[in-house]
This record gives sequence, C-alpha cells and structure tokens, in this order.
Amino acid sequence: MKTFAEAPGAKEEDKDRVMHLTFKVGNQIIYMADNGSQPVDRGNGMDLTLEFASEEEAKVAFDNLSQGGKVLMPFQRMFWGTTFGRLEDPFGVRWQISTES
Repeated sequence: MKTFAEAPGAKEEDKDRVMHLTFKVGNQIIYMADNGSQPVDRGNGMDLTLEFASEEEAKVAFDNLSQGGKVLMPFQRMFWGTTFGRLEDPFGVRWQISTES
C-alpha cells in the first residue's frame, strides 16, 4: 500500500488517503485507491462479491476481511446450496463471500 503522503508535492489533507493498494484473493489481484481529495460519501449501495472454489478458501477470506469490521450475515451453508456470508470491512466496504457450490 502507498499513500498520497509518499507522492511528491502531496497536500497535507491527502496524506492519509490510499494512492495504490493491491491484495491477492486466491489467484486474483485486486487494485484499489481512494478518490484523491474529493469527499467520500459512504453508503450501502453496493457489495463486492468474491466466489471461491472451496469452503476453506472462502472462510479464510471471510475471516480476514471481517477483522476489525462487522459480520452482517454469518458464513454458513445456505438453502441455495453454496456457503455464503456477508460483512463490512473496517473501511466500510461491504463484501459477500461465496463458494461455487
């Protein structure tokens, strides 16, 4: 992770914002960044979903993403046949973690 504080000429008010962040989920790399110096309005309008081949991989992702956040729906076997859980991470991002079957 790199913050705007590491960029030449960064504004003081932007120093704690994320300029570049990567994390790996299984074989997938996800890139993220804050939106510069624009104000952020957090809301519940979108969840990001990660689907895994195995329950073990999905459980690890669920546990890691929920650390410091809150579980909205426990990770468990669902009536539609997959294992599924929903959480909000410490940054206010909502995630759905699911298995293929």
